Amino acid sequence: MTYTELSSYLRQRVSLKESSLLLTDLQSDIKIVPFHSTFWNSLPTGNEYQGLSSIFKALLKYYLARNTFSDDYLYRKLEIADEQVEENNKFSYLMFLPHGTPKAKSVIFLLHGLNERSWDKYLPWAQRLVETTKSAVLLFPHAFHMNRAPNTWSNARLMNAIAHERKELFPDVQCSSFANAAISTRLQLVPARFFYSGLQTLQDLAQLATTIRQNRHPYIDSAAPIDIFGYSIGGFVGEILLMSNTQNMFGDSRLVMFCGGATLDRTFPTSRSILDSETSLTINQFYGMNFNQNMMSDDRFAEIFSKNAHEAAMFSLMIHSGLNAPVRRSHMLRIRNRIRALTLASDKVIPTANVALTLNNSSAMHPTLDMELHFPFPYSHEIPFPLSLKHQKSVDQSFDETFQLAAEFLT
Repeated sequence: MTYTELSSYLRQRVSLKESSLLLTDLQSDIKIVPFHSTFWNSLPTGNEYQGLSSIFKALLKYYLARNTFSDDYLYRKLEIADEQVEENNKFSYLMFLPHGTPKAKSVIFLLHGLNERSWDKYLPWAQRLVETTKSAVLLFPHAFHMNRAPNTWSNARLMNAIAHERKELFPDVQCSSFANAAISTRLQLVPARFFYSGLQTLQDLAQLATTIRQNRHPYIDSAAPIDIFGYSIGGFVGEILLMSNTQNMFGDSRLVMFCGGATLDRTFPTSRSILDSETSLTINQFYGMNFNQNMMSDDRFAEIFSKNAHEAAMFSLMIHSGLNAPVRRSHMLRIRNRIRALTLASDKVIPTANVALTLNNSSAMHPTLDMELHFPFPYSHEIPFPLSLKHQKSVDQSFDETFQLAAEFLT
């Protein structure tokens, strides 16, 4: 099948509502596996709003009283904390396995990008990785993404209304859209959510790896090597997993990063698909050179940060290129031979030079590990492989080349 045909086929066949699916014509089996995150059990009592000043809370309630869509579908009168969002704590994930495999002997965790709501883009990626590596591929959703978020956050009509409310509040906002209205609003109000969600994702992945090692996973062998394919922010998460070796589960893992790998300050997420300009600015300021002061101003945030000191320390190394650069370099040197970066020459969100600076402390890619790709058709960070009949042959070739490079490193 061409890439376009494969994408269409998988979109029509794959659903999280099924328990399993046999794709005999593709020689793949798909399993849907339930997962229950235990992340919140270890956190202190309270919620993400308690660090806000009384004046800020009063102003927020005044705003919400006049912006009913934001109030009804995102904040719910500030009465429901993030830990109570049931979809985020109990969900299912997709697995692709070579056809007829009772228990996979190796597995790749596929981690997606920021503000993703649908697995459609990633289904052919998973299928191709299964074909080329013969490993199981496990598509794991980040906290509050994909099927871990309320359905209303993907409702175009409702989120358009929230985007309109943001435009009224911030007349100069750029790249505001229904697609990024939910995440932009939530992160701008509580930028600490970026860390909370990242930490939950790290802990969930470690919980999943523990399940495998304890021989409690129904489809993965307990001795299976666990590798990672991280796209965009998924590469960022993958780096922290390898640097921190969360719960001693990723000490031998290999990581392929596609369109990812730079420190947070050297990414440019202002996009109608990712974050609007107001939230990008807030995130840059909060996680900038004054991050420690910003973090300490919120007692609960500071407590969570200190209770997860190891992962938090690795996260801190990755948020700003000017903070603790020598320490970051020493950790990168330790894991560098287990990372391959595949970047795109026209990527404006995470440019090649910024990935190289993070990984290699220079503007040059590692000659034997990394590669900058440039495709002969219009592409972007958000849509590296467009579903275009006009460029179908070139897209097929570029898709095959990219995933062959990934497979060579992961096998």
